[in-house]
Amino acid sequence: MKDFNPSRFLRLLICDVREHRRQWLKLTAGMFLGYLLLEYAIYQTFFTIDSSRFRMEQRVLDYYPHEAARFFLFFYFFVLLFGASGIFSCLRSKGERISYLMLPATNTEKYASRMLQAILGYSLAFFVAFVAADLVRMAVLPLFGFWSGSAVPHFFRYIGSGLLYLVPGTETAYFSNDPLVVRLFPVLCLLACHAFYTAGSALFRRQPFILTSLVLVFIMVVGTTIFAEAHSRGEFLSEHRFFTHFIVLEVILAVATVFFHWFSYQRFKRARLIGRKLWDV
Repeated sequence: MKDFNPSRFLRLLICDVREHRRQWLKLTAGMFLGYLLLEYAIYQTFFTIDSSRFRMEQRVLDYYPHEAARFFLFFYFFVLLFGASGIFSCLRSKGERISYLMLPATNTEKYASRMLQAILGYSLAFFVAFVAADLVRMAVLPLFGFWSGSAVPHFFRYIGSGLLYLVPGTETAYFSNDPLVVRLFPVLCLLACHAFYTAGSALFRRQPFILTSLVLVFIMVVGTTIFAEAHSRGEFLSEHRFFTHFIVLEVILAVATVFFHWFSYQRFKRARLIGRKLWDV
């Protein structure tokens, strides 16, 4: 069997989405309710107390979409991490392993299908829930005598600004004079973090998102401690070594991203019907 066939991969992807359509609908509905409550919570911060009642100034309301877009940009990355933690969810139990590994497709196609769903599927569910919650908020708020624009255009504008930030010389991006080596650093951090959660899904069969987050917090605490100690001694981010250290860090992040994806791919290809209780597939 050919290792990767586009038509067979497409059939597998459609079959996988149809089989889990109820889970996708529940996920989208849950995110919709969560985002609606989040929008309500953000709106509450814009209320000012006037005697014994609440009122909202229109000039403050006009600023709300910008603030809401920033919150949802953070939650979008959170959703992507959660999706990366569920790539191996189809291999948790013996029955799920048998049903998924017996599908007429190669493990490469199965892994690509799971990865595509973890990125595009969760992104689509996020945008549908986000837009729906924003529309409901815009429909309900005028009933109380207030009006505020949609946060959706600002959300995409912030994403576009982030992409423009990667292009040297752009005037519309924040810190537009930063060199490319500095602009790439946050992007590599996000890519490495996503790949780390993908590897965590391959290692932990139960609660992969929580366990991976705990490991990541531990690594961040240790790394921050080492960084603070080195910086206090003048061994890091000194003026003449600034770009050298940045390049070294970016190379480490790039290598870590490739390694984590390679590791998760190899674990998926070598999936077994009987795995260990905590990790190994």
